Amino acid sequence: MTEVRPVHGRPLAAAAALAFAGAALVMLVGREALAAAPLAAVAAVAAVAAATLLILAALGARLVRPLFSSHHPASLTAPAMGAMAVCLPTALLAERLTTFLAGGLAGLGLAAGLTGLVVGAGLAVAQAAGREAGVSPGRLLRAVAGGTVAGALFVPLIAVPKLSPLNACLDVGIGCAAVGIICASAAPHGKRSLETWLSVLALVFVLLLPLSSLIDARSSAWCDPAAAPVAAKPAP
Repeated sequence: MTEVRPVHGRPLAAAAALAFAGAALVMLVGREALAAAPLAAVAAVAAVAAATLLILAALGARLVRPLFSSHHPASLTAPAMGAMAVCLPTALLAERLTTFLAGGLAGLGLAAGLTGLVVGAGLAVAQAAGREAGVSPGRLLRAVAGGTVAGALFVPLIAVPKLSPLNACLDVGIGCAAVGIICASAAPHGKRSLETWLSVLALVFVLLLPLSSLIDARSSAWCDPAAAPVAAKPAP
């Protein structure tokens, strides 16, 4: 008897994991950027970052929708998880480098925009896959809400007291890759190769973990105002 494989792409797991990773990343990046911002500008910086996050999330959802006409949404949940895994350390390091080159507002805006773009596209994929699988919008919304709350609590309760920021991003990225493998196992026939690529991605993150403290220390210095480039003074 031929086994019938599911083709729903695990939309609830993808939605919860995307919300968790997005919330954790925003908390980690925002915590660094707002700590370096002048006290009087904290509210303005936070407002700009929130607006950037929402606008880019809407853009990401819009950009991914044309793919639904040529790809089954269930085949896109695993790539969405892979993109989120890569986004985690990339957004953190990009925020630090941009802060060094152009200031804290630019760094936070870039990280928030990148996070919003990936999370918005991923949640649109999860919503479409859930609709194809008959998952009610209420269940999907509860998965997103639960993931968001858990991700927001992960940073102050676990990441800050026990992990460095990059270590936390790599750990959450490994989790995203694992969820992506689960999503790929329920993808349409022919998409099982994604399990291999996501496994390789998780392995790369595991190998980077011992170096994360060193990379964190070096890249954190980019956000130090004393490390910013100073224009040479003219000779007297």
